[in-house]
Amino acid sequence: MKAKIRFHKFLNAVFLSGALSLLALPAQAVLSLADNPLFLTVALPPNIVMTLDDSGSMISAFVPDKLLDPNDPDYALNTRRFASADFNALYYNPRIRYTIPTRRDGVTYNTSFTSARRNGFDSTRGTRDLRTQYRVTVYYFNDLTANSAESLNPVSDYPGNTNSNVAAYYYVFDSTNNNCNGLKADEDCYDRVVVSNTSGPTGVYTNTGEAIVKDERQNFANWYSFYRTRALTTISGAMSAVDLIDDNQVRFAWQSLNDTDFTSCNSFASGNTCRGYTATTYDNRIRELSATHRTNFYNFLQRFSSEGGTPLRTAIQRAGQYYSTSSGTNNPYAEFPQVSLGTELSCRKNYHVMMTDGIWNNDNITAYGNADSVAATLPDGIAFPASLAPYADGNSNSVADIAFYFWRTDLRSDLVNNVPPYTIDRSGNVIDQYRNPKNDPATWQHMVNFNVGLGLTSTMINPVWGGSTYLGDYPLLVSAAKTWPATGVNATPGNVYDLWHSALNSRGQFFSAEAPQDIGNAFRTILNTISDATPSAAALAANSTSIVDGTLVYQAKFDTRDWSGS
Repeated sequence: MKAKIRFHKFLNAVFLSGALSLLALPAQAVLSLADNPLFLTVALPPNIVMTLDDSGSMISAFVPDKLLDPNDPDYALNTRRFASADFNALYYNPRIRYTIPTRRDGVTYNTSFTSARRNGFDSTRGTRDLRTQYRVTVYYFNDLTANSAESLNPVSDYPGNTNSNVAAYYYVFDSTNNNCNGLKADEDCYDRVVVSNTSGPTGVYTNTGEAIVKDERQNFANWYSFYRTRALTTISGAMSAVDLIDDNQVRFAWQSLNDTDFTSCNSFASGNTCRGYTATTYDNRIRELSATHRTNFYNFLQRFSSEGGTPLRTAIQRAGQYYSTSSGTNNPYAEFPQVSLGTELSCRKNYHVMMTDGIWNNDNITAYGNADSVAATLPDGIAFPASLAPYADGNSNSVADIAFYFWRTDLRSDLVNNVPPYTIDRSGNVIDQYRNPKNDPATWQHMVNFNVGLGLTSTMINPVWGGSTYLGDYPLLVSAAKTWPATGVNATPGNVYDLWHSALNSRGQFFSAEAPQDIGNAFRTILNTISDATPSAAALAANSTSIVDGTLVYQAKFDTRDWSGS
């Protein structure tokens, strides 16, 4: 009771002081109230490392890979369905509105139906008149620096693209056709549509809800220049995602998978070594996403190349090791990275966002063993049991093992463990919540992974992928009624599931993207999730005000998402 009386006396004094101040204001003065509490003074932007797949398969104009496998029942080379979004989700979809990516620095891109850029981000790659010169190569070699349509040695063109006098076209699935058996693999079920000022369906675009523009020529040109290959789709999605982030709201770094003749951006050791297929280099290390750092990322992206293998394990290891850096200004915890060390803030969160179109290969990782299946004592003293589903499996040195290692390990043991935990699912008891993959209870410095797979959905049929991280057979994985498939170099489907598994192991999420719009949606969801994961004002502020009265301290704690708290 004494504490309550003292607190009331304190509040009364504050109220009286405020009232007297208001009475002293001139009659015409306007009182401006802040939108946020005044003691939210110093924000703590999270660290984000983005990994972009620059492997050779990214120049493909189709998903998934098995469409070029003659031994697969979905083999589709030189077929009508290959040029239909109903079968090949990367191809032009008349019900999708394709937008030209934007940049916050004022740089703009353009294209048109009569002068469509082969690479929307690089005007030097030339243009095509889509009225008469339409051509899209399914897969190609020896054009690794262009991310464009043609190559010196194409494997095959879409049907009808064997000469230079073809108008832009696509196919649509029509189950009412004669001899159509209703299956997507039946060529009799597809109708050819020539793009014109009157072609296209009616209704609304499925991705925006806007009324479909009957003249679809510009929409087709936008797809052709900015989305028709996996690489172009990834560039557009990543550029649009970063465009959504306000200046200085996150600290950002990026990397590619490979170090080849055409690109070198797979190191955080020093600055100004990251480049695409031009000689211009950029500093890709952790910095606040300022206007300058953002422009450097845009400029790297627009010359993004595709060559090499898919060393995903090395990439995730590199990100985790970077978050373990403990000295110098090239330190993800530095107050002003690459400028000065300042005060290292131990409660800052670390994220890794990885986008890939394939299964891992081309690396030799042996240091992690079956990390997610052995008993361990976590840095907070909690015992993590062996063989706990859905984390445990029979694999060693997988992406999931590496992800679990960099989640369970205190990456900076010299810093206080005060990273704010994140609990979104409060079902069950405290231990249930702690072990729930939807929650991140880690208070030590660790890394959370968000993975985006392009064109991989059809591979994930056992366990069933249900469209998001926690749907499909997720409950069966949690109950151990189903287990993760075997992984290994180029192993299918195990290495595909490894992306889903590694996200769960690090308390992140996995997204399987089939169509270009899915990439943008995935990036937006990831950024929103990262924002929601640090909602507490106390967690976001380095200095917050408390009320001290005698030996008592009163401190506000609340959730900035709905302003609830105590």
